[in-house]
Amino acid sequence: MKPPSFTPASGTATPAPIPPPGNSAKGKKIFVVILSALVVLALGAAGYFFVYPLFVSEPAPVAEDVSPAPTLPEPESPAPEPPADESPPAVEAPSVDPFQGISGISSHRSLFRAPADTATEIILAEPTLEALKRALPSGSVATPSLAEIIFKMPSGSVFPFSRVAALFAPTFFTAERLASFDEDATYFLYASSNGTWFGIAAPLKPGVPIGPVQDGMAALQSDPDLARFFIANPGERGVWADGSVRNKPASQVSFEAPGSTFSYTWLNRTLLLSTNLTAAEVAGERLGF
Repeated sequence: MKPPSFTPASGTATPAPIPPPGNSAKGKKIFVVILSALVVLALGAAGYFFVYPLFVSEPAPVAEDVSPAPTLPEPESPAPEPPADESPPAVEAPSVDPFQGISGISSHRSLFRAPADTATEIILAEPTLEALKRALPSGSVATPSLAEIIFKMPSGSVFPFSRVAALFAPTFFTAERLASFDEDATYFLYASSNGTWFGIAAPLKPGVPIGPVQDGMAALQSDPDLARFFIANPGERGVWADGSVRNKPASQVSFEAPGSTFSYTWLNRTLLLSTNLTAAEVAGERLGF
């Protein structure tokens, strides 16, 4: 059975009716409002989370209270070593007093009863015969004179006879023999036209018997150091002979140089040693003989 056919109505088509505009416009307004609200909220959120932090500075971090570390002293640099070809600087040895251990005399008392023409103090640089002789004047003079010499140490004390005698005749003046003599002796220089001559007047200590000391004087004649008593070299030695000084017995020996005669004489308890006979006579007279 065939379906019935549809036959459109004849004449002009009439458009479908359009709903009234009032309801559609109202819906659009609501949509726009909602959309605008969402946009504002989105913009606000974006501004708070992304834009706002850019204009607000972050608070500065709180500094920790850290005390400064103590300053340690810098280590000392080691002293530079001298080059291999350079010797280390010499270290000076501490100076030693050459007179150390020598007991001097506080003051000197001259044996001359008639004073010498002059009296001279000589400060020895060192306790040696060379230093003593360097300090003594030498040579000849037109007018003879007798000078008393006082040897002193740098401390101001008088140089003792035991030390002086040991410088001139160490073989003869032993410690045992020197123990008989007083430490305060009288030394003299006699200057004349034929040179300057040295001599010694040494007293015995009180209470020392003179006999044994006089007997021991014979050893002086064989002493090899007699030339040391002369300021200048006297030359070759001759032979011993008997003589006299101030009418007292004396033993004497002449040397090659003119005027060089060594003698020893006892004037009571005083031993007189001289390197010239005239000097011995003049000194003996000043001693009161």
